[in-house]
Amino acid sequence: MTRKLLLILFLWLAPFHTFATESFGRKASVVEFVRSHYTIANDQLIAHDGNVYDKIPFKSETHEKLAYKLKDPALTDFIYSLFETQILPTLKDDQPETFGRALVNVCQLLGSTPERSDFALSKALVEEGFPYETWKREHSQAYEGFINKLIIPTTKPEIKPDEPLKIVLISTSTSGGNLSVAHAVKSYLDLFPESYQTVYLDYETFAGQYDPIKIASGKFTVDNIFVLLQQHNVIEQELIEKDRLCREAAKYIPNRTAEKMKEAIKKIAPHLIITTRNYYADDFNLISLGVPFRLLNCDYELCFFHHDYLGKADPELIRLWLPSDSPRFFKPFFARHQQFEQYHRGDNWETLIGKLAGMTRSDPSTLQGMLEVFGFPVRLEFEYVEDEQALASFQSKWDLKPEEKGVIVDMGANGVGILENIFQTLKQAPAHSTPIKYYFVCGRNTTLKVRLEKELEEDRLQSTALSRCTVLGYIQAQEKSELMNICSLMIGKPGGATTAEVSALRLPLLMFYIQRFCEEGNKEKLAEANLLYEYVEGYPLPLQIEEVLNKIESVPIHVEDPDWKTILLEKLEELR
Repeated sequence: MTRKLLLILFLWLAPFHTFATESFGRKASVVEFVRSHYTIANDQLIAHDGNVYDKIPFKSETHEKLAYKLKDPALTDFIYSLFETQILPTLKDDQPETFGRALVNVCQLLGSTPERSDFALSKALVEEGFPYETWKREHSQAYEGFINKLIIPTTKPEIKPDEPLKIVLISTSTSGGNLSVAHAVKSYLDLFPESYQTVYLDYETFAGQYDPIKIASGKFTVDNIFVLLQQHNVIEQELIEKDRLCREAAKYIPNRTAEKMKEAIKKIAPHLIITTRNYYADDFNLISLGVPFRLLNCDYELCFFHHDYLGKADPELIRLWLPSDSPRFFKPFFARHQQFEQYHRGDNWETLIGKLAGMTRSDPSTLQGMLEVFGFPVRLEFEYVEDEQALASFQSKWDLKPEEKGVIVDMGANGVGILENIFQTLKQAPAHSTPIKYYFVCGRNTTLKVRLEKELEEDRLQSTALSRCTVLGYIQAQEKSELMNICSLMIGKPGGATTAEVSALRLPLLMFYIQRFCEEGNKEKLAEANLLYEYVEGYPLPLQIEEVLNKIESVPIHVEDPDWKTILLEKLEELR
């Protein structure tokens, strides 16, 4: 029987045919699992520890939604009180709901100056179908009273030429990719201590104490739940339910996460805030501090949570740092606005800005001021090595023979279930026809690492696809760079940081699965560079790996990314 027929037979006999992660079981979803840690009944929430929280007496749905979004009870009540006294008496029929939706959509952008508040709110009202012009003519005094009183005091520190620029850098320890980007920025700025002083804040430090869902469950913050959705590959199915779950808990337990973050940041008195938490809009709450705010995008497409800010945010205060100038980044925005016929991947930056300005009814120069091409920060340790002596040293260190092709299997912290299934599949497959050595990266999951290492001790593995295999735990960035420089292929998913790292090191990726919620742009970016190969379900994995390795040798790689380090220093010096 030929080897190819053996592999096809193996595919039919293998117990695992697809590479989806295990769920909690057919009876419970991720959201249901989290909800099982507390109880809601009779307008009370009974937390995991027995503490009882009465339902908060919000005055309306708008009041409740403002509280959920702003995560600052005092600021919420201030804005809603102005709305209630100045605006609400002038509204009739369904206008309170329409005006309320617009107010919630842009509440994070309000309060810097009357002009900016009016600019953002008026555009949001028109988008919601509110008769803004007609209503304003009839109630100009009420509207102007609302806008003029909606001023949030700020304490922006003065930048002195002889002192370092003080920067607050925000990320989350729950997301390896976003955290990696933050580490890259901080590590680079730390090389210039006389010019920049960077303070890192972990969002989880605050969410762990003040996030209602964490207080209720005793275990899960909002970001923890998002990680669970990733691990069980159900983001698309349960993302909306997750939001409802968190909003439900916040109807009983006040969310003070943003309030407490702002208190901590005020003590630091920074000149700039940079966040890498691009998958939520929560950090836009920090805009009320009046400190210049930069959102560093860690994926190659605009998160839908930020669509409402295009054309409304103050470019003097708020800017989005983009990984590239490719129209690909705004592809979801065109789709959401039902203008996909205008989307062309070949558009230059000026043409793209013109289209976006038309869709958002904005001045192109104002919109361009908010959108800055920045690049994608990669840890400084990740360097493309061409020196043959250095590469030979890496091969010796990692026990990769000259005739072998190295394959890294790294699914990230949230894909360990898929990684183990790949291991089991290759363990049951016949030996490869070409010499291949596998490196399975288990990260901090020591239990999985020990379990896989134990299985490698079996004698029969010498006749399988895993005849040459090393199981690794957590490896430092420098070690991962060495390994990626000598390997021929990585098997994984196109997370933002992974996309940037394989691009920097010219290492092709065999994509096993994708989070369509945020990684379609990453996938397209790798495809454009000829670095992407997609796993085909139903076709033997060992054959796919061999075929990809053979194809790689004849496919040219095209990588051209902005120099983020140079651009970062330029952008920082513009603040002085």
